[in-house]
Amino acid sequence: MTRVKRIIVDSVDYIYPGGTGAAVHSINCVLERGEIVALAGPTASGKSTLGRLVSGLIEPVRGAVYSVDSMGQHAGMKANERMCLVGIACAHPEIQLFAMTVGEDVAFGPRNQHIPAGDAAVISHHAMQAAGLDPSVYAKRHPYSLSSGERRRAAIAGIVALNRPFYVFDEPTSGLDKSGCLAFLRLLEKLREDNCGIIWITHELRLALKTADRIWGMQSGKLILDVKSDQVDLSTLKPLLYNNSIANN
Repeated sequence: MTRVKRIIVDSVDYIYPGGTGAAVHSINCVLERGEIVALAGPTASGKSTLGRLVSGLIEPVRGAVYSVDSMGQHAGMKANERMCLVGIACAHPEIQLFAMTVGEDVAFGPRNQHIPAGDAAVISHHAMQAAGLDPSVYAKRHPYSLSSGERRRAAIAGIVALNRPFYVFDEPTSGLDKSGCLAFLRLLEKLREDNCGIIWITHELRLALKTADRIWGMQSGKLILDVKSDQVDLSTLKPLLYNNSIANN
């Protein structure tokens, strides 16, 4: 899995149980390591569903998700394989916090991977720093003593501590103040430098155009835009993707 250099989504459909139509339909896209992709679109357009498919939280009803290694070899990936490859912070990642301290919570993933406690603590501290939380201030704090923005950053640190080659962040800047947003942008830059591939689901179009390498746009369950960020501008992107509203789905 560590040799995987890209993820390919091939003609993927997904219908939620009890649903009357496809939440996403005929999705084709490629996520490369070392790039940030901003995924934008209006409410109910399928952004979060695509993120869950890539990360292995759900399986497509049609189509497949493939990995491609450094030798160009393709391999189909089931959900459990994708979960070992892609870390995901869902739209409300702070609900994942459960330990008595932030440091213990962030270290849970490495410990669950059978990493020794001392090494897991080091990983936890580095992940907290990457997420903009000073370990000397926050590691011993109870998660529910934190502000909502601090909890979100702690939860993101827990995902980063898994040390995955790919990540999905679903509206990670929602509810964050300016310093929290800047910390997240620095985290994205660091992950890109570490050769990680990132899907950043966002409605922050100005930030996306400045930060992301590519822009994906969705409407009505279909991927309608896949371009380099320097090939679009806000005036053309915003009417296409948002019409009357900006939402977090």
